[in-house]
Amino acid sequence: MKRIFYATMASALVFTACQSNAKPTPEPKETIPAAVTKLWETDTILRTPESVLYDAGGNRLIVSLINGNGSEKDGIGEIAILTPDGKVVNTQFTQGLNAPKGLALHQNKLYVSDIDQVVLINANTGEILKKIGIDTAKFLNDVTVDPKGTVYVSDSRTGTIYTISNDIASEYKHGFNNVNGLKFNDDTLWVLAHDELKKIHNDSVTTVAKFPVDAMDGIEIVDDSTFITSSWHGQIFLAKKDGTVTEILNTREEKKNTADIGYDAKTRTVFVPTFFGNTVSAYKIDE
Repeated sequence: MKRIFYATMASALVFTACQSNAKPTPEPKETIPAAVTKLWETDTILRTPESVLYDAGGNRLIVSLINGNGSEKDGIGEIAILTPDGKVVNTQFTQGLNAPKGLALHQNKLYVSDIDQVVLINANTGEILKKIGIDTAKFLNDVTVDPKGTVYVSDSRTGTIYTISNDIASEYKHGFNNVNGLKFNDDTLWVLAHDELKKIHNDSVTTVAKFPVDAMDGIEIVDDSTFITSSWHGQIFLAKKDGTVTEILNTREEKKNTADIGYDAKTRTVFVPTFFGNTVSAYKIDE
């Protein structure tokens, strides 16, 4: 999640774009030995990668590049395409965005959150098809789509989740602390908000798990009982529906962020945008 990217300004802006009004980060719990193996890291500069989406059908990775201030409408944001083994195919698949963040695919359309609008892109060509503005939005972040095509998008600054149906946006739920990661699965919307995993089912909101850090960011499905989640600070966790949380990766000492992750369930590979690190890394979850 996002900002101006000169080293001298990084610390001052670290939460301006990604997690507004975040509380001081608690000290992490004792590190659990990593249960992952690093596979690769890109050697091409990717200008502030915020989100990675694994597209199984297209056998590719789709990456949002902020390439500027995460809150500024500067028109220099881009979408990049990588191979699943880390080769950079195209850093300008889509151009002319502002600060693209969350990504979701549905029926050959790519949905991208972009400050106060959701941009629809032709997933084959990269052409921008439509922009759906949300007047009350301040900092749209993650995106997910349900099987019926309803789009859910989080606004981290206002604590709101919006829906978009038939190109019409409306407020869905409000009152979340730094809401970010979203994943729709099995008639349930799973939500990362600050340091908690929540679920929304039959219009009821329930807290499922609590993490030892804040700035929780990306969420993907591992199996029927487990999610893989990231904290922007540089940690990745497995979170189970019974509330169990296990840290499997910690890159804080390396000063590498772990923003909105992607995941390939077949190969158990997590794809990590390092944000200020300007790379994407891949790790295999050990059996």
